[in-house]
Amino acid sequence: MKPVTKSYFFCGIGGSGMSALAQILCARGYAVSGSDRSHDYGESSAKFEALQNLGIELFKQDGSGVHKGLHKVIASTAIEAEIPDLSTAKACGIEIQKRSSLLAELFHQGQGIAIGGTSGKSTVTAMLGYLLHALDFDPLVINGATIVNPISDGLGNIILGKGENVLIEADESDGSIELYKPYIATINNITLDHKPLEELRILFADFAQRAHHCVINKDCPESMALFADLPATTFSLEDASADLFADNIHIKDQRYHYELDGKEFSLQTPGNHNIANALTAIAAAEFLGVDRYHAAKTLEGFLGVRRRLEMIGEKAGITVIDDFAHNPDKIAATLDTLNAIYKRLFIFFQPHGFAPTRLMKEGYIASFNAHLSTDDYLLMPEIYFAGGTAAKDISSKDIVSKIHPAQHLFCENRQLAKDSMLNAAESGDAIVIMGARDDTLTDFAREILSEIKA
Repeated sequence: MKPVTKSYFFCGIGGSGMSALAQILCARGYAVSGSDRSHDYGESSAKFEALQNLGIELFKQDGSGVHKGLHKVIASTAIEAEIPDLSTAKACGIEIQKRSSLLAELFHQGQGIAIGGTSGKSTVTAMLGYLLHALDFDPLVINGATIVNPISDGLGNIILGKGENVLIEADESDGSIELYKPYIATINNITLDHKPLEELRILFADFAQRAHHCVINKDCPESMALFADLPATTFSLEDASADLFADNIHIKDQRYHYELDGKEFSLQTPGNHNIANALTAIAAAEFLGVDRYHAAKTLEGFLGVRRRLEMIGEKAGITVIDDFAHNPDKIAATLDTLNAIYKRLFIFFQPHGFAPTRLMKEGYIASFNAHLSTDDYLLMPEIYFAGGTAAKDISSKDIVSKIHPAQHLFCENRQLAKDSMLNAAESGDAIVIMGARDDTLTDFAREILSEIKA
């Protein structure tokens, strides 16, 4: 008798973490289906079409796709427990497994490398994935963002390797980082994001204690305070005593250049923070036996990650950039990088989620006030809300009204923001669409580029 193929249903399959797991199980021969409220709303059609092209069947999020023949229903922490899909699964007696639990299962099937920290995780995961793929380690890579190269089928947030290394972006926002026991753990930084610092310190300290080896950012006091006594490789842009120290950072021929032990290398991804990200990847690769200079040279071919300082295009001397920055530190890094390149910045920043915005409100205000120049513009729409039961007791107005150095505007709709930016932007300026979770932000960036008059 032919064995029955296990079937999995992903509730919220459009999320970056969920879609990655769905693609992996599909590639391994399992029957995969799913639902997503964005699909119900007709949003992000290209993403869902790509999943369907892989053979993944999509249903409305009304319980119609859930039946007794399913092996498991996979749900993320973003999914409310009372939605029809999960109610139907419970009624049918189907096991409901959290996304993080399934990811941990896959992670521990190989030699696990977990990329942690509140900023830079997706980029470091992509950099190290690119390195290990280029150097024939053949890793399985599970990322939270689309990797530009190497090109892969599907959504581009996984690399389907069959080697012993399993490389993942380890998310701390939902606490799932506590499930991993990595061979290598990297900690880029520890700063305020989805959780208070007190919680993050505990999560990352435990994460590092479970690792065989750590890679630590010596420029982050929070990281060094927690991990000072652990077996670790350190990296720095400021402290020459670190195991990997990059200096003489400069821009030449539109690339960021740096020196490592007196040898010069360059990156196609801009910003000092990306040099720090590169050092993280190089340190992890070195622990796996790769020569650090060979790793640094190989990384010169890395093209980046979608929505991380991604240049959508340029017209009439105006550059349009799409960026994922959504916490105070990420915003600061983006603004510092772009202000070194462009005359003026027109920032369209859309906060996501009422709880995260409430937590980071003062950080947002401080970051924009410290890193915007007096010639820059900040435009903010209302907070992006993907659904749920959160208290809507904060508004973007509470942030944008406190911005002082730059010109600022609360925009009730995108048309107002677009018109304002297109009317004021000139050659040498950059229009930056900034925010997380909302797939339509990239569409908005492309729309703006198309309407710039040549």
